[in-house]
Amino acid sequence: MDKESKLINPLEIVEESKATLKKKFNDYVKTKHMRRTEQRDFILTTFLSTEDHVSAQDLFDMVRVDHPDIGYATISRTLNLMVESGISWVVDFNDGVRRFDHKYGCMTHDHIICTECHQCIEFFDHEIEELKQSVAKRFGFKLHHSKLDLFVSCPETAKNCPKKALRRVEN
Repeated sequence: MDKESKLINPLEIVEESKATLKKKFNDYVKTKHMRRTEQRDFILTTFLSTEDHVSAQDLFDMVRVDHPDIGYATISRTLNLMVESGISWVVDFNDGVRRFDHKYGCMTHDHIICTECHQCIEFFDHEIEELKQSVAKRFGFKLHHSKLDLFVSCPETAKNCPKKALRRVEN
């Protein structure tokens, strides 16, 4: 069997369902002795419906359309709870803006980020994933998840770079 046929296509990987992530989040909130609220539920549902890396401001703008009563601080606190609960993680494009990525429908991937225009390319590479596993094993660990962000300069000049573009690439 060749290498390609024994590996799972990352585009088919769905780490956890929305229902599982919502339960995980609500269980975590309960352990913090916080109550489940309609506002948090709506923020969570809206966040899980996104496909891009979103900032607190991005999510605030989306939520305010249907719930103008939900404030920015509530969104920010809820995003932090989502990270703490393990259903999302922070993505840093090195531009001073914290963005968030959820685990719903999300294949394992890494990022290439232009330091000039902050264009982000998501990519998956079987060899890199195998190397990550190998390095963890060499030091006696079991890899649960990893994050690789490559900060680069665009091949185009900064003024020709597509601003905040997002592409997905599989190798």
